[in-house]
Amino acid sequence: MQHKLKNLSDRKIAQLIIYLVLILDVVVLCRFSAGSSRFGPQIPGNPAAASDAAPEAGTSSYTAMMTAATTTATLETEIGLITSPAIPEATSSATLAVTPVFPGIDPVITSQWIFPMKTEPTTPTVGVFGAGRTSKRLHAGIDLYSPDGTEIYAMAAGRVQNIIVFYENLMAIEVVNHDGATIRYCELTPSVKIGDKVDLGQLLGKLKKNSDGTCMLHLELYAAAGSAALTQTKNKHYLYVSTRYGTFMRREDLVDPSGVYGLPRP
Repeated sequence: MQHKLKNLSDRKIAQLIIYLVLILDVVVLCRFSAGSSRFGPQIPGNPAAASDAAPEAGTSSYTAMMTAATTTATLETEIGLITSPAIPEATSSATLAVTPVFPGIDPVITSQWIFPMKTEPTTPTVGVFGAGRTSKRLHAGIDLYSPDGTEIYAMAAGRVQNIIVFYENLMAIEVVNHDGATIRYCELTPSVKIGDKVDLGQLLGKLKKNSDGTCMLHLELYAAAGSAALTQTKNKHYLYVSTRYGTFMRREDLVDPSGVYGLPRP
């Protein structure tokens, strides 16, 4: 039995070699017979036409091409070792788009968000998430530096849960989104009040300079929509951010907002 299998295998290998040699011969014949292949003379003024033109029926080039096609088909059928490459499925532009990453919040949710301003801000090293503030406290948001008076828009629809004095008499607007997340927009002059319904892209307020002349949107994200205070000075436990180098003094569901730069502009 093993002897028969070995003979069958040997025949398959020999047949494969013969077919491959035959195909190589046919390809060489096509190259020289066509006379207008990419290795042959080109048509002046239209080099692509020479290499891409199909041979006409009845010519030696056409006969060679059909022989090669028939041989290849026979090889695939009889030996079963060569198959056509799979055609990839069409991918929509939406699938190819890069979704901003906010660890702790479902990307399906954040894919519906927009950038909070129409201008292009900057973020210096001191304004990145996690930057040191004191020996124990880390920066709990991202600072988007923009000109005084820059309009700030709602990144998602929701309701204004709270408005507080945040820094140097500049205000913070805390919006609980309908999608279950919470966004805190800080250091601005509000255009809304507590309890207001907020639509996606709605004007929330305008940035205002602080005492040292800088102007920024301090942005904080939270994964949940709870009513507990966002600033919690004694909290040391966090679900989605590292406290290796200190604490953020915020609620435990604090999320790194750095992916905001990847959101579509309003």
